[in-house]
Amino acid sequence: MGAKTTADLYQSNKISKQEACYLLTFSAFPSPSFLTGYLSFSILENQVPNHLLFFIFFLSAFLTSLFFRRIYSVSQQSVFTRTQKETSSSPFAELLDISIMNSLFSITKLGGYIILFSVFQGIVQFLLSSSSFFSVMLCGLTEFSTGLNALKDTALPFSLKFPLTMGFSSFGGLCVLAQTSCVLSGTDLPLFPYLIGRIVCTLIASGLTFLFVILF
Repeated sequence: MGAKTTADLYQSNKISKQEACYLLTFSAFPSPSFLTGYLSFSILENQVPNHLLFFIFFLSAFLTSLFFRRIYSVSQQSVFTRTQKETSSSPFAELLDISIMNSLFSITKLGGYIILFSVFQGIVQFLLSSSSFFSVMLCGLTEFSTGLNALKDTALPFSLKFPLTMGFSSFGGLCVLAQTSCVLSGTDLPLFPYLIGRIVCTLIASGLTFLFVILF
């Protein structure tokens, strides 16, 4: 949703290309429902409090934003001094119809990528042992939700599972990368800021998790 919102803001001329690239580096991370439901309950089996998950993900996103702020040289003044465009005067019913159609179109395309990468993971697990470390890492780096399930079923200690779980969730996998590329396809925004931002955020999230495991 972060990349989609950024693309919409850029297309409506509410932010510059430089600001959009900056937002792409840190605005995409797991939703609260994903963290509290799937990640905390299903994968980590309530071994980690929800507030710690929120803290690690939001802190890693914040630190990533600070890291790239100097690179993209985004100032507060550039946000507030831009001339505002006239708001659309389209009827509410028409705007609602457009919103619904855009949502259905996006969901269909994103769902297609999830199916495609899930099939790829099935092939990987068929050819390789599903419990092998290489297979788990490959699955986690392609489609992270099924990769997390594969990681959960391994015999790895929790001190290693927890950081890997946070790393997979923060990166999102190649599937999310393809989805983001699809979202940005209607603009001239590059995919590289999103990719490098995900890598930095993943390293920070994994590092914070390792630090927590060591200290506590």
